Amino acid sequence: MFTGPDGVQYRWALGPGGIDCPRVSIPPTLPLSPSPGLNYVPKLVTNDEEKTVIAEFHPRHFLKKRKARLEVQPAGTGMLDDIILTFVFADNKRRQREALPRSVSE
Repeated sequence: MFTGPDGVQYRWALGPGGIDCPRVSIPPTLPLSPSPGLNYVPKLVTNDEEKTVIAEFHPRHFLKKRKARLEVQPAGTGMLDDIILTFVFADNKRRQREALPRSVSE
């Protein structure tokens, strides 16, 4: 979670296996690899009851030959640096968690 230059608090909703996962409707996507964490659509949302989507990352799609992109809503254009920096940080944390070995008791 972070506070933007506008004084509003935001958080990245990274979905399964991620951090800071508020209840945001995340449409199912085709898995892009065997990694379980890639079946998600990360969204930057306001940290309030409305959970307004400010930015959304669309991963690369092999079958449709679509490149990865970060879509920013007009409300987020004044804080592009913050959006990119916090996305890289949050996604790196998600990748670190996925790299941890699973429990041997499973």
